[in-house]
Amino acid sequence: MRIPLPSRTVKTLIGAVLSVTALLLTACGGGASDDQPGSGTGTGTERKHLTFVTPYGFDLAVVPVLYAAASGGFEQAGLDVEVVASNGTAQTMQQVMAGNADLGQAVGIDLISAVVDNDAPLTAFGTADQTSPFHWISLASAPLKEPKDFVGKRVGVISVGGSSEASLDIMMASAGFNPSDVARQAVGESAGVVELLNQGRINAFVGSSDILEVARSQGYDIYSFPLNQYVPTPGGVYFTTTKKAKDSAEEMTAFLTAAKAAMRHIIANKDNLSEVIGKLREKYGDKMPVLANEEEARAGIVSRIEMWTAFGEDNLLKNNEQQWKDAVATLHRAGKLKSDDPPAHLFTNDLQPAS
Repeated sequence: MRIPLPSRTVKTLIGAVLSVTALLLTACGGGASDDQPGSGTGTGTERKHLTFVTPYGFDLAVVPVLYAAASGGFEQAGLDVEVVASNGTAQTMQQVMAGNADLGQAVGIDLISAVVDNDAPLTAFGTADQTSPFHWISLASAPLKEPKDFVGKRVGVISVGGSSEASLDIMMASAGFNPSDVARQAVGESAGVVELLNQGRINAFVGSSDILEVARSQGYDIYSFPLNQYVPTPGGVYFTTTKKAKDSAEEMTAFLTAAKAAMRHIIANKDNLSEVIGKLREKYGDKMPVLANEEEARAGIVSRIEMWTAFGEDNLLKNNEQQWKDAVATLHRAGKLKSDDPPAHLFTNDLQPAS
């Protein structure tokens, strides 16, 4: 079940989180004290403890982090990383700003909205998915190939008001169409949503690259095109508070070091990912049903590799400055941002590992 809070409420959420931090801390069992997750002060060893929040649940979107945790990569980097799940990017940002977590992964479009328009004190210090992981998926027998095909149709979005719906609006507006001419409904995110296409209840839906590959592996005859074709934005990005990016720079660099090592190992073994999937299954098998089918899991992971390396393996995890600026400009033209002038703290490459 995916229930991220609407991205259009980000401004309200930011104001609320700053005023009810104490409540959030209580709800999560306490804040980041010296002997609790998020303190960055070690936990009986020399390793620094960090709490990482996923954008939603435990899925292949965060496989570099999960593999680094499962394989001992974070320990080798001097870290003790606890991975916790959230119910969407808005909640992930809340938890990091409230001090309940040290860092997290967010969809680029949501982080841009929070920082550019709402002055959220957050900074992206690495980009895992250099392109958006999302695709528009329709039946091959009745494909929706471009924005004009969406007019008068009903499409599935992960959540009404979330980044997937915002991306639909941006795509339509950028192509000169009225977004309100497209009906939409929340369908969550799973390969099973294809059945809604077969039943004629929707004409297309937004799905991540791993969902797309799983659907194909299950024999569905589908057509797809990447969301980035019309909405060029960073995909999954690692972020923390602007203050922590400065005060805990060493830990954030160590985090990127381990994540990059995990990516490189996965890339090097993409033709045989049994070991990778096995380690993930040992630690997260009860949280990740996709791992039960090794072929489906492999297909999903390989689809992620394409996004990690979109700008070449030499640029793994680096923020592409031009892409961030283009994303801001695209969102502004589509009426999703008040300003087209991103603040300096929106992203940084200062915390990138040396190699």
